[in-house]
Amino acid sequence: MYTKIQCKKYNSRISKPDCAKEIIKFVLYSFVDNKLIPNEKNFNYFFIASSGFSDPASSYLDKFNEEIVKESALENWTNEVIKKYDSFKNLKFNEISIDLIRKLSLLRISKIIPQQLDIELSSPYSKDIIRLFFEVRTVVDTGRIDELKAFIETQLKQKKIEISDEDIQRKFAAASLQLATYKDYLYNLPDSHINRNETLQVVNWIKTPLANKSSPVLLLVGNAGYGKSVILKDVYQSLLNEKKKF
Repeated sequence: MYTKIQCKKYNSRISKPDCAKEIIKFVLYSFVDNKLIPNEKNFNYFFIASSGFSDPASSYLDKFNEEIVKESALENWTNEVIKKYDSFKNLKFNEISIDLIRKLSLLRISKIIPQQLDIELSSPYSKDIIRLFFEVRTVVDTGRIDELKAFIETQLKQKKIEISDEDIQRKFAAASLQLATYKDYLYNLPDSHINRNETLQVVNWIKTPLANKSSPVLLLVGNAGYGKSVILKDVYQSLLNEKKKF
């Protein structure tokens, strides 16, 4: 089973045309990259709108597969999307309409309303994701601050901080969540990953004990688009793979 999760942030409830055009846009991308929908008959599309759906949009999504095949505005909606995005400049509605309607009619659409999103985000496994995509304001019990202060003072007196390998790995995984989403290959060419010497240099620096008075900071410097994020992703993946071999 394959799944796509579409999250949209609107200032007000999303309308029926906007809903339809978002789904059409996704399907149009599958004409550019056919791996986007690998199995048309077994593909789930979750649509999340932070401000909710208008009543017409909600009803439309409930019966999307039935409604889209007889939608009189489909050609206009599709042409609007094609005109808006350069990626679709070679697509023409009259040439793809049959395949487009088939793909749209087979999508399993599920809408998620704000209340459902709140429930999911309140789950313990979502806490690391929340900080990446949402502005979070935390209310802290000041009593816990005193406990934390006492704990730190005790650890400092012992001249050590006790933390398990599992805790370190979990925190690194959480901190690297966004980094792990970077594509490390050229667009639409999955086998085009470039192995860079800088990756090995960074890995070796991490694994080499620091000499006395050496700086514990390594700077990776380069202009925008030179691949710094990909190098860091490769470094993280290299260390992760090495750990799995133990």
